[in-house]
Amino acid sequence: MNNQSLDLNEFVTNNLTDKEVAREFLNASLETYLEEGDVEEFLRSLELVIKANPLLAEVGTHLQKASQPVGWTER
Repeated sequence: MNNQSLDLNEFVTNNLTDKEVAREFLNASLETYLEEGDVEEFLRSLELVIKANPLLAEVGTHLQKASQPVGWTER
């Protein structure tokens, strides 16, 4: 990944802390997914919104831990 990509990701992440901007971003991404079927692009959008909002990231971490089978350990 080059510096330009990192700068773009940083810019997007910083702007996605605003709930209205994040909502519009996800709606546009969902529309694109429904039209073009690119699930990877939609998932990337979700990832960016989650990274921009620490509370969502924390909830995601707890959900991931809760969904692990009993006795499962990460390697």
